[in-house]
Amino acid sequence: MSQERIAEKLLVPFVLSLLAGVFILLGAMVWFWMVNVGFVMMQSMMTSMMGYGPYMSQVAQFSIWSLTPFVGLASGIIVMVSAIMLYSRPQDRTLWGVLILVFSVVSIVGAMGGFLVGLILGIIGGAFAISQR
Repeated sequence: MSQERIAEKLLVPFVLSLLAGVFILLGAMVWFWMVNVGFVMMQSMMTSMMGYGPYMSQVAQFSIWSLTPFVGLASGIIVMVSAIMLYSRPQDRTLWGVLILVFSVVSIVGAMGGFLVGLILGIIGGAFAISQR
C-alpha cells in the first residue's frame, strides 16, 4: 500500500489525537491556574482572616500538587507531537498510537484528562491508529 493511501486512512486518528492534545493542554492550563493561583489566593485569604499573616501562605504555596500541571503539559505536548508524527510517518503507526494512548491516560494526573474530552478522544484516536492495517 502506498504512503499516500496509508496517510489517508490515518486522517481520522490524526485529527482525533490532535484534538485530544489540544484539550489536554487546555486542561493542564486550567489545572495550573486552579492549583497555583487559586490555592495561593485562598490560602492568603484564610491566613489573613485567622491572623497568621502572609507567611503561612508562602510556605503552603509550593506542594506536590504544584507540579502536577507540568505532567499535564508534557502529556498534551507528547500527544500532539505523536499525532503529527502519526500523520507524517505512518509506517510507525503502532508506536505513535501506543504513545497517544498512554499519555492520554497519564493526562488524568495533571490535566483532568483534558476535561475528560481529551482522554476519550486520545483513547479513540490511539486505538484507531493501532488498529489500522
